Amino acid sequence: MTAPVRTWPQLLATLLRGDDLTADDTRWAMSEVMDDAHEPVAFAGFLIALRAKGETAGEISGLLGALMDRVTPLPVDGSQVVDIVELQEGQKVNFDVTQGQKGPQAENITTA
Repeated sequence: MTAPVRTWPQLLATLLRGDDLTADDTRWAMSEVMDDAHEPVAFAGFLIALRAKGETAGEISGLLGALMDRVTPLPVDGSQVVDIVELQEGQKVNFDVTQGQKGPQAENITTA
């Protein structure tokens, strides 16, 4: 079975009808952006329509999946790991990234 053909107009039409996209739809959209194979106006329309409709967990999962496909893991030995599980919803974290002996590291970590 072949994967369905996706286009920006198809995704926009679905969103403008108020229908949800699949995780595969949003993964395709973000992959197009990451591959620089999109028209900026189409992507802007997509984001506005998605936000106006309201994002579902599946839609966000697809967007994140495309990003995670391109992640380069950083080695972490666990000695300087920051636990941010205690944050309250909407609370922000500020930090500086510096180059350490073993690679990038976060310093001056504060909550806002």
